[in-house]
Amino acid sequence: MSFVRRHPLWAIVAGGIAIRLGLAFATVGSTADIAALRAVAEAVEADPLRPYLVNEGWEGGTAIPAWPYLPAYLPWLVAALGIHNLLGVPFHGVVQLPPIAADVAIAIAIHTYLGWHGAVERVRLAGAALVMLGPSFIAISGYHGQIDSVAILPAVLALMAWERRGPATRARDAGLLIGLGAAIKTVPGLVLLAVLPAARSARERAWLIGAAIALPAALAIPFLVADPGAFEAARGYAGVPGRGGLSLVVQPSVMWELLVRGVLAPEPS
Repeated sequence: MSFVRRHPLWAIVAGGIAIRLGLAFATVGSTADIAALRAVAEAVEADPLRPYLVNEGWEGGTAIPAWPYLPAYLPWLVAALGIHNLLGVPFHGVVQLPPIAADVAIAIAIHTYLGWHGAVERVRLAGAALVMLGPSFIAISGYHGQIDSVAILPAVLALMAWERRGPATRARDAGLLIGLGAAIKTVPGLVLLAVLPAARSARERAWLIGAAIALPAALAIPFLVADPGAFEAARGYAGVPGRGGLSLVVQPSVMWELLVRGVLAPEPS
């Protein structure tokens, strides 16, 4: 108890890590997502420049392509498969380590950011606890097999960099961080729209947009050149409607249909 009283942030972080690690290694999680991650890792090993071929005819229990994202996360998938093969530890546990670590980083970032703005320690700890002990965060990073926290972490750091860096470097640094997030999973690229209105000049806007586009484009070009047809799944993927947001309030049966039958069946209006 003395450790909790003296270091409450680290106690919250440690508790959240323990829960996630237990789930990650004790359960397979979402079998479709874990199977997709492994299939993509094997595809990269087979042909490093043509992993998107795995999307052709993919039948992982879902209509979503096995890998509809840009390539920044691919090296970790190969590393996770290598660790699994070398040490015999479960792939479904190893592959979820970066999302768990990203949750930790996000929680610490929130604690830090709230401190910058004068929040009392109780509020800062509550912000960190929402991430480390929040059921949705735990489910996604410790059980499900998705990589949302890894992708959104650079965008969180981009907002912090925008606030703390000087005018000479903040657009470049924030733009690169947003681009890194988008190169892992495309949605963090939308953070660019939140930052752009705060730019003070056309030059700063150009740096911000250019940096955010340049990094994912540079990472994608080799794969696009190697096989433009296979890469189309990453370029054109638009997600799956109805799995979150207001649809859960307006038509809760949508999520039930997805969970039970795996299809969208919205109620008639």
